[in-house]
Amino acid sequence: MTNIPSPWGRWRRHARWLAGIVTIAVTLIGCLFFRFATWQPLDWPTQVDHLYGEVVQLRSDFADGKHQGTGRRQEEFYLVYRFHHDDVRAESGFVSRVRITEKAYRSYQVGGHIPLVVSRSNPSLNDTLDNYQSRHSWGNTLLSVLPFSLVGGLLFYFMLMYFSLKTHDDIMHEGFYTEHSWLDVEQRQVVFLHRGTLYYFDIDPKQIDKVRRAYQRGVDCNSLRLLSHSSYFRDLPLEEITRLSTSDRSRQLDIAYQAERHAIRFMNQAHKKHALEQIKHYLPDYMAYDETDTPIWQAGLPCVFAILVLITVSAVLQTLVGYAVCGGIIVAILLPRLLMTYLMGNRRRVWANQQAQGIVI
Repeated sequence: MTNIPSPWGRWRRHARWLAGIVTIAVTLIGCLFFRFATWQPLDWPTQVDHLYGEVVQLRSDFADGKHQGTGRRQEEFYLVYRFHHDDVRAESGFVSRVRITEKAYRSYQVGGHIPLVVSRSNPSLNDTLDNYQSRHSWGNTLLSVLPFSLVGGLLFYFMLMYFSLKTHDDIMHEGFYTEHSWLDVEQRQVVFLHRGTLYYFDIDPKQIDKVRRAYQRGVDCNSLRLLSHSSYFRDLPLEEITRLSTSDRSRQLDIAYQAERHAIRFMNQAHKKHALEQIKHYLPDYMAYDETDTPIWQAGLPCVFAILVLITVSAVLQTLVGYAVCGGIIVAILLPRLLMTYLMGNRRRVWANQQAQGIVI
């Protein structure tokens, strides 16, 4: 068999490239929008005069309510200055008050002179040269926009991966299964069915590619186990298990054997269904089969609980980044999953030894 790479790796690379392109595009558009949203009449360089003003007062205040819920108060710095302009006839000149950075607050001195930018047509529009240049700095604009675009790009990446997995749930991936074995490179696990016994073991992360290539060459179970450097190995005689259960929308088989519960995950739902069809042939006849439809309200409880937790977290943080992250997870992942649960439902299938039900919890 040829060397077949993991579909997960291919999806991840495509998702990363697309998310990176979207993040760059959103950052550029966000920078342009930010500059447009913060535009002021002073931002036309050809319509301003460069003057010097006298520092009248420097003061700092603590702004209450800026960081409610975080136990912190933000210190803000202000400057009061006076300047003279041809359109201002008063001898005292024109007095203005602006907010400045802490660095400027430390460098200015009362009675000193600082460079200003004043509108030619309306002297009431004025600011310090430092503030004016800061507004025109692309670096400052990028720092204001980049955190939000990075968060948005990350959420977009996770959304792409989530929907990629959902759209490939019913596909049998060549090179990752045989009639009686299944390989999951993401969960780093190999599952074998041989003569009525189900074997499974993990794979060391450094050995994944070697195990994948060996598996696709048809190497036997024992050789794969040695090659994988596994930290655990389990064998489950199917005639001795007391319970087998799974849900239609799950990639996992839950098996109870000797008072222990084993959760075996597969690459997707199609691989799990294929394995289940093979396993059913080895189940003892005395095991009772039952299937139940999980109530819609119960099936959606995990998503509803996660949404409530994220809403609580965003309410506690009370920051734009917190709102963006929590809101993005809710809109991009949890709401689609909740809607899919309500539309499709969930059926649970159980094979159980009724006489041994008291043994396993």
